[in-house]
Amino acid sequence: MRLTHSHGGTGQDEDDTPTVTFPDDYPNSVRHFLLIGFLGMFIGAIVFFYMGISRKVNTVMHVLTFFVAAVSACAYYAEWAGLGVEYKTTDTTPRVIFWAHYLDWVVTGPVRPAPLRAPCCDAVRRPRREAWRRS
Repeated sequence: MRLTHSHGGTGQDEDDTPTVTFPDDYPNSVRHFLLIGFLGMFIGAIVFFYMGISRKVNTVMHVLTFFVAAVSACAYYAEWAGLGVEYKTTDTTPRVIFWAHYLDWVVTGPVRPAPLRAPCCDAVRRPRREAWRRS
């Protein structure tokens, strides 16, 4: 990370507040990882959106999976663009905190088990429906 000192025009010789510019200060490996994550989630969201609208009956599984992928794509894009990032200098070792990823986990975390559970619940309900129809 490259730190630059900003010079204020308030009569002070030098301001000791370090500033960092994003995403210029990211290493290339981090920038590539965030871009690949964004593209993967964005393409996944498009696929699940298409799968959801091309079916005659909309399923909750496709809607929830689209929602999870779209929110994750937004988080990766925010990190890549430098919007969901904070540069913490209060510790002895300065570090970059990607808070958009934590926000992504809070929003999509409770939703993620639902699409995985949907096929199992359908398999459990199907025999009950068939037994009910026979009687």
